[in-house]
Amino acid sequence: PIILLMYCDFWSLQNWWAVGRSAPHRYLYIKLGTRADSDEKADILFKTEQRDGSKWRNAGKRTARVAGGRQSNWDSPLAATHEDEIKRLNCSMSGTTANADMTVAERFRGCILGGAIGDAYGSGYENLSAERDDIFYPFGKPAQRVPDWQITDDTQLTLATIEAMLQERPVRPGTVAKQFVKHFNKRKLRGLGASTLKALRELSAGMHWTQVGRRGEYAAGNGAAMRVAPLAFRAGMTFAELRDICIITHHNDEAYVGARCVFIALREIISGNWTGDTNLLELIIPQLPDTRVRDRLIEIKDVERLSVAGDLGCDGYVVNSVPLAIAAANRISTLGMEEMFRQLIDIGGDTDTNCSIAGQIAGTLIGGRGLPKKLTAQLSGLSEYNWITTTINALVSSEGW
Repeated sequence: PIILLMYCDFWSLQNWWAVGRSAPHRYLYIKLGTRADSDEKADILFKTEQRDGSKWRNAGKRTARVAGGRQSNWDSPLAATHEDEIKRLNCSMSGTTANADMTVAERFRGCILGGAIGDAYGSGYENLSAERDDIFYPFGKPAQRVPDWQITDDTQLTLATIEAMLQERPVRPGTVAKQFVKHFNKRKLRGLGASTLKALRELSAGMHWTQVGRRGEYAAGNGAAMRVAPLAFRAGMTFAELRDICIITHHNDEAYVGARCVFIALREIISGNWTGDTNLLELIIPQLPDTRVRDRLIEIKDVERLSVAGDLGCDGYVVNSVPLAIAAANRISTLGMEEMFRQLIDIGGDTDTNCSIAGQIAGTLIGGRGLPKKLTAQLSGLSEYNWITTTINALVSSEGW
């Protein structure tokens, strides 16, 4: 470090750290306060509006409103933007959708089953390195093992969210958190990310849902986006409510916007605005605040090959994961479900979550009956399949779809 600092000043060291647009660098800029454009972005992300009768407490660039002696939910502009768009989409949330007379129930089954298939399919390939072609095997190349299918926290926490929705309307973050802890304490959850694991441990110890989990750049994962799909089917659900449910595990604006992308994508399908023959990313981008997730969607919206988007990143960082999954689902009409999963698996990285989110979106478009029979048959062989179908049917009956 001493030799390095002899040859580069503090400004150039900062720029070197930011090469590749890695997850921490925007927050580093905010903390150091040396980049004007990043400071402006911070003001957009964290600016809040004071209201009468409220006190404000500073938390770095972010402020949190305190009322009645305890911290209330954030009143971020991210949560407030485009509420009129939510109201417009809510008008299409009952009975039969505008696209090919497919019922909401059929789309919901396609969403949850498609996500579960992607989760189980991709789970065996998560973070595996691509096979090298320059290795010599003196005794012959060993047979390639086909990974076993199993669902992970992507599907399990999605089902837990549905279980919370069955208990009340509107569904509150505290109820969702209790369902998460219920399954966590039974040791049912597989493959938990660091932010989600920290939150569930703290919830299990009795902490309030607003105070648990990671914050800042270390919470910018895809763990919120992977589990919010059922909320898009609940009429009247707002972005502010969506944000509260996201911050149970991920106190981060990028993580919330990633979840918002999935939410919007599903609403665009349910309302009949996206039928698979136009660019889904172009429908989502105008409904997002200025964030790195939005920047990535703009960057990849016109790429010809999915692997180009994958080259920018495919790990669990929300900026890499959610746009890639949406770009894959955007190709469902030309690729088909199984080839879409294969391409995501070939790209590598967080394959279970990337395939799960893509499966949720694509499954909503084609419906439960449109899922490949080979894949649904393989899913039905899992021990949790009865839990999946029972939970789906319970919400369909409860909502009257």
